[in-house]
This record gives sequence, structure tokens and C-alpha cells, in this order.
Amino acid sequence: MPCRNLVSWNAKLTAHAKRGHLEESKALFDRMPERDVVSWTAMLSAYSQNHNLSKSKQIFDDMPCRNLMRNEGFSPDEAAFTCVLLSCIHKGNVKIAHSFFYSMIFDHGLSASKQQFGCVIDTLGRAGHLWPAEDLIRQMPFEPIAKDWICFMGACNNHKNVDAAARAAQCALDLDRKGAATYVLLRNVYCEKP
Repeated sequence: MPCRNLVSWNAKLTAHAKRGHLEESKALFDRMPERDVVSWTAMLSAYSQNHNLSKSKQIFDDMPCRNLMRNEGFSPDEAAFTCVLLSCIHKGNVKIAHSFFYSMIFDHGLSASKQQFGCVIDTLGRAGHLWPAEDLIRQMPFEPIAKDWICFMGACNNHKNVDAAARAAQCALDLDRKGAATYVLLRNVYCEKP
């Protein structure tokens, strides 16, 4: 790049990251003379989209806000936290998901989005923590939609919990009587019942 500024570095980094070129992304990231939240989030996103929780967590922990750069106004934004939470889903790592979710709210003063609640719910469900997942759906500050309950039903099916799946199906059907996915998934739950 003939004229390199932070915007051009970030554009190139984001392009590599979106194509899944992790080694090139990391090498470029390491060569950047300066970084901002966009730079850090691009790396988080690259690792998150490639289901690499350990690298995603490492990048997050290395973010300047975790040390002296906090005084300069660097703080992870909602996108950074969402990337880490998405990584947690694929690894089913409840401990890390909870840690980052609560850090986002209490340490950084950010409000959790519906997507971030969904990430935590999905992580809990995949890990077999069905009661806390169901409770979080009911307690989140957003009105659940049928899709929330259908996703939870998938976790119930994976963990062979027919009772929880039936409760979720009822909630999904209360919100969308014509939703074919609810009926199909409920049928699958009962067909696989031991």
C-alpha cells in the first residue's frame, strides 16, 4: 500500500479476515503501526468465525483495554464481545461465555443485545445446561420470539429432555401457531424418545 493509514490497514486486515486467511491476518495485524477497536474486532471476528475460541480469547485478553491503554479511551465494543461469545457457542464453553457476558455488562457498562443473550443461551443449551438456558430465555429483557424457543428445543432434543422440549414447543406455538419447524422438531423429540 503506497499510502498507509489506519483506515487502509484496517481495510486490508478485514479483507483477509473475511476470507478466512488467519495467518495472513495475524501477520498483518502484528505489523500494524497502530490499532483501534476496528483492528482488534477484525481479528476477534476472524478467529470467532473459524471457531477458534482460544485465539479469540487471547486476542480479547490482549486488547489494550485490558491494560494501560484503557486510559486512552480504548474499550471493547459490543461487536468484540459478540465475536467472543460466538466462539463460545461452538466450543460449548459456558465458563468463558459467562465471564465475558458479565464483564461486558459490569466491567464495561455495555447493555447486552438480543444476539448476545442468544449466544449465551445457545452455549448453555449445547453444554446441556437446559434449565439455566430456559430461565435466561424467560428472564432476558427482550420478548422471546418463536425462533428462541425453537433453538432451545434443538438443545433439548440433543440432550434427550422431552419435558423441556415440550415446554419450549408450547411457548413457540403460542407465538407462532403456523411455524412448521416447531412441529417437525417436536416430532423428532418424541420419535427419539428412549
